[in-house]
Amino acid sequence: MMNIEVDDVYAKDLFSKCDKSKDGNIHGKEIEEFYKLVTEREEIKTIFEAYCDKDRVLTLEKLTEFLRKEQRENVNAEYADQLIQQYELNEEAKSESLMTKDGFMCYLLSPAGDIFNQEHSKVHQDMTKPLNQYYISSSHNTYLMKDQLEGPSSVEAYIRY
Repeated sequence: MMNIEVDDVYAKDLFSKCDKSKDGNIHGKEIEEFYKLVTEREEIKTIFEAYCDKDRVLTLEKLTEFLRKEQRENVNAEYADQLIQQYELNEEAKSESLMTKDGFMCYLLSPAGDIFNQEHSKVHQDMTKPLNQYYISSSHNTYLMKDQLEGPSSVEAYIRY
C-alpha cells in the first residue's frame, strides 16, 4: 500500500525481516526500517559512499565535488550549502552544513537533481488562441479508421481525433 513497484516475494521477505515481534504487523521503527529497505537503490548507495566521509555524511566540499564531477554542474560551495539547507532532513546535520543519505535522496529526487532542464518546461509561444488555429503535427497513423494493416484510411479520422 506504499505505492512502490516491487516484487511481492521480495517485499514479503523484507517485511519478515522487519517484523521483530513475528505477529504479522510492523510498528514504529519497523515501518521506517521496512521503508528504507524497500526503497534502497544500489546505484545511489554506491555513489553516496564514494563521496561520504567516515561518519557517512557528505561534507560541503564533497557535495560540491559530486555536483561538479558527477552532475557536471559549474557550482560553488555556496550553492551546495543552499542544497543542504533545502533538502537535508536532519536539523543537526543541516546546521553543520552536512548532508545525510536521506537528504541526498531528497535532493536527487527533487527538480534540482532532475536531469530534465526546467527551462524546457516553459511555454515560449503565444498559446492564447483557440486550438483549431494552431498547426498540429500528428502521427502518420492518425488517418487510419481501424487497424494499421487492414483498416481503411480517411480524412474523417483527423476530424474525429
